[in-house]
Amino acid sequence: MIHAPLRQLLRERTDDLHRILDEQVGVLEDKEDYIRYLSGTYAFRAALEPALPREAEDVTGLWGIVPLVSTLHRDLADLGVPFPRRVAAPDLEGRAAQAAAAYVLEGSALGARVIARRAAVLGIRPDHGGRHLALQTAGTGRWKSFQAWLEAAQVSHEQAVSAARAVFKTALAAHGLGDTTCTDDAGLRNRVAENRRSV
Repeated sequence: MIHAPLRQLLRERTDDLHRILDEQVGVLEDKEDYIRYLSGTYAFRAALEPALPREAEDVTGLWGIVPLVSTLHRDLADLGVPFPRRVAAPDLEGRAAQAAAAYVLEGSALGARVIARRAAVLGIRPDHGGRHLALQTAGTGRWKSFQAWLEAAQVSHEQAVSAARAVFKTALAAHGLGDTTCTDDAGLRNRVAENRRSV
């Protein structure tokens, strides 16, 4: 039997949650949208980064997680934004869960390139309010290095998928979708719609 690469499996099996998260973040039409994105990102990274054991950061020597919490802290301070509420961290015990969390974090760096361009239009600068975006978009070869790291991890694919979905649900909670007890696609979409109506 031919098994799909772990990266492909993670992408396919988390696509529903990823799309809902993208919808929740939105297109950042104004600075208020950016502040909501920034607050959610801080809450997510503040929950996730301490839960990642250091050994998850550099298994092959090819790639390592870029911590963002302290930089996000400065971005919030730049814009006069209070610290957002805390969200619960997912269970990241084991190599499979660590690999899954790394997949979500590194994928967010790809999305940061789009967000950085939009933030610049809104007047957010790399030295004021957008420091974390500057860090995330600094390297051009990180995604390729990460793919090599991920495929070298040799972990249970099913455990990694389960953990990746838990990490995405943590991101959804951080961005305002409650505790994400509604785990089906339609239920989460309804929460996105309700949140948008309340803004």
